[in-house]
Amino acid sequence: MPSEREQVLPDPTVPEDFSLILVDDESVRVEICRIRTDSAGSYIWDMYCANKSEDSDYLFLAEDVSINGVMCDPSWGRRIQAGRDGRSAMQWTEGRLMTSQIKDVTEVTLTLKVTNETNPTLPPILWETFTIFPLGENAAVYEGYSPGESDIPVFQNDFCAMYITGLPERSAYGYSVHVCLINTSDSQIMFGIEDALINGKVCDPRWSVNVAGGKIARSEIIWFNGDLDASQADLSGLAGIDSEKNRENAESPGPAAQDEAAARSGNPEQTGLQDNTETPVTSVSFTVYAYNRQTLTEEYAREYVELNPSSVSPGIS
Repeated sequence: MPSEREQVLPDPTVPEDFSLILVDDESVRVEICRIRTDSAGSYIWDMYCANKSEDSDYLFLAEDVSINGVMCDPSWGRRIQAGRDGRSAMQWTEGRLMTSQIKDVTEVTLTLKVTNETNPTLPPILWETFTIFPLGENAAVYEGYSPGESDIPVFQNDFCAMYITGLPERSAYGYSVHVCLINTSDSQIMFGIEDALINGKVCDPRWSVNVAGGKIARSEIIWFNGDLDASQADLSGLAGIDSEKNRENAESPGPAAQDEAAARSGNPEQTGLQDNTETPVTSVSFTVYAYNRQTLTEEYAREYVELNPSSVSPGIS
């Protein structure tokens, strides 16, 4: 069974007096006013956005965000009314940084998208990619990936690669498989899975990850407790799971749900697991695919994966 890599604890450096105007034209102004952290360990950019239109509301978004070459989306989005401006926080939680194994933030690449909310049929007001060096360009460190001895290669070709990097035990929020996704092409690649089975029974984690060209992503394929409960209803040991609460999390499995689950993990009464944390997951199988997100017609990989968490050498066929 693959072992977990050494846990990376985020410790981002906060530069003094950092500010940067990303764009200032006749339509919008977007500025990073300050970089800071908070008591919960989140890394935060204080943003200023101005809508210079006289009659249209604008929606400001950040897409395809990577830190040090690793995909790592923040929580951020702001709707600004016509002729107004506002401040907001672009935030990467500590849990999100940990999942991406990011200790310090030395380079951020993002696509800033501004759309007309009053008339959504119009083309974007702004759709541009920026690279920011919070500590200076000379301090930039790009994270790569070197397969560990226990990592399992799923596929590797001229366009992309996927490795399974960890099969942890059941946790407070479910069961997860850790993966590393590599995009060596110039296009965006969408990775996803289908036909997923847990212990031979259908259990869909609803997982997909978009990786920008030349970037990598570290992710968890998560089967939340609510879904496991429903699919394994005839197994003993699941009666103590709070199905309703965990199914709410399963509706939108993302960084926020993971962070909330991690925060609750120290309190068995809140997780609903109580004395049933040893519910066995004896087999996991799914088909993983990767395709060009921009053309939607080019499929780069499709592999069937079958894992036995109790086996020393899980098989992939």
